[in-house]
Amino acid sequence: NEFAGGSKNDYKILVDSNLDWGQDLYRIKQYIDNHKISEGYIYYPWDGDSALEYYGINLKPLPADYTNIKGKVIIAATYYQYLKLDWINKYPYEQITPGVFVFDFGTPS
Repeated sequence: NEFAGGSKNDYKILVDSNLDWGQDLYRIKQYIDNHKISEGYIYYPWDGDSALEYYGINLKPLPADYTNIKGKVIIAATYYQYLKLDWINKYPYEQITPGVFVFDFGTPS
């Protein structure tokens, strides 16, 4: 969407099924495999745990209190917006699709 400044900015004006409907699960799996991520967290509730299991995505759920997080955190852009998670912008991140971010909370110890 050029109005949003390109697809990387769609999450700023679109949420929910206007942005993502679970279609990024295979891209998330590719990212995990390509970057050899064996530990981390995910907050991507589309299609539930069974869909994550189907794709072999074995990351832990993001803790509700957001404490003691180390490693990569994959989060759907919709939930990044809904949950007002702007505070995590202090961590390095990349956007792997218009609807998915990966934040780096440091290497797990």
